Amino acid sequence: MSSININIMNLKISFSKLLIAILFLGLTQSSCKKDPIDSAGEYAKGVFIVNEGPFSNGTGTITHINQDSDVVIQDVFGLQNDGEPLGSIAQSMIKVGDAYYIAVNNAAKIVKVNAKTFVKTAEIKGIDLPRYFATDGNKLYVSAYGEGFSNGSVYEINTSNNTLSAPIAVGNSPETMTIVGNKLYVAIGSPFGANSKSVKVIDTNTNKVTNTIEVGDNPTAIVQDKNKNVWVLCSGDFVTPPIVSDGALYQIANEQVVKKYNLPNGLTRLAIDNNSDKLYFIGKEGVYSQRVGDLNYTNNIELIGSYYGLGFANNKNEILAAKALDFQSQGTITVLNLTSNSRAEYKSGIIPGFVYVVE
Repeated sequence: MSSININIMNLKISFSKLLIAILFLGLTQSSCKKDPIDSAGEYAKGVFIVNEGPFSNGTGTITHINQDSDVVIQDVFGLQNDGEPLGSIAQSMIKVGDAYYIAVNNAAKIVKVNAKTFVKTAEIKGIDLPRYFATDGNKLYVSAYGEGFSNGSVYEINTSNNTLSAPIAVGNSPETMTIVGNKLYVAIGSPFGANSKSVKVIDTNTNKVTNTIEVGDNPTAIVQDKNKNVWVLCSGDFVTPPIVSDGALYQIANEQVVKKYNLPNGLTRLAIDNNSDKLYFIGKEGVYSQRVGDLNYTNNIELIGSYYGLGFANNKNEILAAKALDFQSQGTITVLNLTSNSRAEYKSGIIPGFVYVVE
């Protein structure tokens, strides 16, 4: 009789241990499960790195860096959309209202996501090689190379029904853009085998090209300062290597060139510190800066290294420079705080090419 009681007691103890183990396992699995971020607004601000992804195959990705919490999340789009690939090649992004728009170059599409959750809400197709966006908070435009890289156009995006306007032909390879008042300034880059040295001006009331401003060879980047002056970085052309043309930096006011800095060939990207009107761009030795009030080009280097993407955080007074490294593995982001001279480094996805800061 005592033997039976002992066995029953052992059975009860074993069953209790099993029940506790099952409950613990369930809690552990529940706590490890990654649910999409919802109304917390985790992605409404921060640093976004648009990673192009492998050139031959694979997909582009978006890296999100929360500098306040020092948390880095890789492939935000895939994470928040059940592993869906963003597409090849991720080019750039912009925030308008409660949405982000992402240009996916080779995939010939624009992906729209909720700005808080990064969950996809729409996909706009029918655009060949989309490049960069510009917005005034109301209207939204995107540049596109078009078929053959030499018959570029600009499109207005209807953010209500996610449709494209008729193409606004600008020719060659339109790159970055900026809106000043009712004028959209478009840097027209040089396509393969051709030369361009112009900025097109589009009236946003009519979506018609109203002016062509001549600048230097191969305008690739454009920004505006706090006084609404437009700055254009011309990379210069590679005509027949090693024969090259010089680069240049132009200031435009009221659709007229008012200042020019002569630069070396091959400078790319362009960012601005609107607190002190200082321009930043990438060259052969690193990230260079140029104060807009200086009489001549100063050849000042802020960061030494080989960089591929560039951004600036005005609120933190920080340069954000992306390295693509071997163009096959994860890249890195170097953050230089110009106030404290402190540095930080983060991992990105493959080929980080576009840095977008939402403050």
